Amino acid sequence: MYAENIIIDLYRTQSTCNDIVKEFTNFIMNHTSIKVLGSKIHQFDNNAITAILLLSESHISIHTWPEHDNFVAIDIMSCSPKSNYCFIDFVEELFKPEEFKIKIIKRNYYAN
Repeated sequence: MYAENIIIDLYRTQSTCNDIVKEFTNFIMNHTSIKVLGSKIHQFDNNAITAILLLSESHISIHTWPEHDNFVAIDIMSCSPKSNYCFIDFVEELFKPEEFKIKIIKRNYYAN
């Protein structure tokens, strides 16, 4: 058994505004099988955003840096790996990055 941590880096996105992050979190809550237990979105004075979704499977975090060419970092940690992939296309469509990178880390429950 293992959990997966998916790291998505979005470079030079067209938008990092609060509404886009809210649309992303709403998509997770309403169009996936992922069970969201709670959420918090905070917008900083420079319009950067940090959003956290607490999931029954683990968590999703979103951090934006408008001052660094609209860089967006999304981390998805889940013990239900099949549910992780259902929204990667949506992320690309929503944020419209010029470039993005995805890294998947499998985290084994056991030391072997």
